Amino acid sequence: MLDALLAYDWTDEEILRHGFLPTMRDYEVIVRHYTAGAAETRRVVLCGCAEVAYRLALPHGAFSMDDRLLSSDTTDAAEGFVWAVASASIEVVRAVVDSPRAADWHARLGMAMYELCVATNVYTLTAVCHAVTVAKHTAK
Repeated sequence: MLDALLAYDWTDEEILRHGFLPTMRDYEVIVRHYTAGAAETRRVVLCGCAEVAYRLALPHGAFSMDDRLLSSDTTDAAEGFVWAVASASIEVVRAVVDSPRAADWHARLGMAMYELCVATNVYTLTAVCHAVTVAKHTAK
């Protein structure tokens, strides 16, 4: 169910990293949540992830392959998005109602599937999955 995802408070969140888990079935999103000056890291797992799409959302001219932008110590005239910030601010999280993608995967797999969209200041992440879990994350 997407209830956990939609009930979760995405205000003041940023994505630190995301990607498939070693099993390749589930997709993990590590987020940092800020409350009252404190930060807490959470792990969002998209269980039974059948489809994921990543699309750059930076404004025209902000994408750069200049390696100087990989360092937070950049003090010269490099132009573009500073990749060294190493996080993306979450702007919108939504379930896609009546999703054709989710309906297609439901027909293929015979189980409920849901499409969700996470828009950040850097990229948009779209996924089709069976369920979502949200838990406190402790670094290993």
